[in-house]
Amino acid sequence: NHEILGLLARRLARALVDHLLQDTDETRRWFVSLANDFVNTNRHHMAEEEKNFFPLVRTSLSENDWMAVNDRIGRDDDPLFGALVETRFKSLHRYLADSQNPAGLGS
Repeated sequence: NHEILGLLARRLARALVDHLLQDTDETRRWFVSLANDFVNTNRHHMAEEEKNFFPLVRTSLSENDWMAVNDRIGRDDDPLFGALVETRFKSLHRYLADSQNPAGLGS
């Protein structure tokens, strides 16, 4: 499933670069279709994880396993929205932050 999600994400990114900039009704409809596929596939995947994977993990991991998971999670920072925004995402981060607060209120 993660391989399929990665493929869909790459397809969506490629569509942005290659086709959406053409800005026609057809390319917009095609992109919306790709985006819907991506979102629906992710939703289905997450629902399956919630139903099957996480209950199994909850009952299978020891206290030491959970401590190791917590240690690992604490080290990983979200590259787009975390405290340490990667350089390649800075302009996107700035754009998204500005679009949420176009007047610059509270900045």
